Amino acid sequence: MRSLAVAVAALAIACAGDSTSPSGASPNANATVSGVWNLQTMNGAVLPASRVDGEVTVTMISAVLTMTGTNSGSYREDMTYRLAAEGSSVTMSQTAFGTWAASAGVITFHDQTSSDTYRGSVSGGNITEVRTAATMVYSR
Repeated sequence: MRSLAVAVAALAIACAGDSTSPSGASPNANATVSGVWNLQTMNGAVLPASRVDGEVTVTMISAVLTMTGTNSGSYREDMTYRLAAEGSSVTMSQTAFGTWAASAGVITFHDQTSSDTYRGSVSGGNITEVRTAATMVYSR
C-alpha cells in the first residue's frame, strides 16, 4: 500500500505543472471552447493509455473536461485512472477545477485544486492540454 500512496503523489506531480505554450493554436478558435470534452489521447496513445512512473504504472482510463465561458471561464476535469505496483492495483477518480482564459487559440489553465498553471490550445475541434509529464487531447 505504501507504493500506491507514493504513486498517487507521483501522479499528482506528473499531471500538474507549468509548461510552455503549445504550437499549432488557431486564431479565434477559443469561441467554441464552452461545453463537454472527452479525453481521446494521452501522450499520443489512445485510451486507456499507460505510462510508467518509477515502479508504478499509471493507466488513464477516462477524463471529461467541462468548460464554461467564451474567452474565459471555469472548468472541471474528472479523471479516472488505475495505479499498479508490486502486483496490486487500485482504480481512482480525481477532480480538478479552476479557471481558464484564451486568446488567439491559446488557453491558460489556472488549476485551483493544485495551484498549478499550464497551457493548451484549441485547434481543429480539439483542446490540447500541455502539462509537464503529459499532453492530453480532448474532443467533443
